[in-house]
Amino acid sequence: MQMMQHMIPYNMALLAIAAIFYSWRDVYLPFAAQYRALDREQQRERAAHLLWAAANGSNPDGSSLSDAPE
Repeated sequence: MQMMQHMIPYNMALLAIAAIFYSWRDVYLPFAAQYRALDREQQRERAAHLLWAAANGSNPDGSSLSDAPE
């Protein structure tokens, strides 16, 4: 019986660690995956805009490439 009483704090510590880990896994990881997906979408939109601007011959400040000083 003495051995069982010494194991209770260890079991409680393991239970606390497991609860923290599963809470983190269930809350943080889906949020991080959603954030990465949004970030990828933003990167695609920015790349598309840069390609569109380059194809139309405009600078990021809105001026035309033909307006550039020589």
